[in-house]
Amino acid sequence: MILLSGGLDSTACLNFYSELSYSVQCLFIDFGQLARVNEFKSVKRICRFYKVPFSKIKVSGYQPMSKGFMRGRNLFLLSIAAMSNPWKSGLISIGIHKGTNYSDCSMEFLDTVQKTIDIYESGKVAISAPFGLWTKNDIWEYCKERNVPVECTYSCELGLKQPCGKCLSCQDLKKLHAR
Repeated sequence: MILLSGGLDSTACLNFYSELSYSVQCLFIDFGQLARVNEFKSVKRICRFYKVPFSKIKVSGYQPMSKGFMRGRNLFLLSIAAMSNPWKSGLISIGIHKGTNYSDCSMEFLDTVQKTIDIYESGKVAISAPFGLWTKNDIWEYCKERNVPVECTYSCELGLKQPCGKCLSCQDLKKLHAR
């Protein structure tokens, strides 16, 4: 199961596991984030491109309190994915990478989450971040080399036309496109 936000990193994860011939299913989680409408449009385009199924979970009653970093976001997303995982074994993949200031984008974070998931799944479900030790630039190069449909992705945290130039994701995207 790929946690697919519609952005570059999660799309790279989808490509990675597709190339390895995994049976892939994607999950989009709408938790009230500002970019949810554009992200979901992107998820539909990406899944159509890769010909993989996806599901959407809408979480109501939560209103993100900030733009950019949201404390507990990746833990929340991985927990929802674990709760909705239809298989008794397999992988849940998330598109985190190094080079951010976000504490929930580290291998230490993933190890901690894995230990918690193991309590429920007895080690049969693994949390995976194939690009956890890569930089955003490394992921960009991977996508270019493998013809990942980056034109289908959407990364603006504010839900605006990208690159908006205001959010961190769009600032990264602008730098990558300038290369």
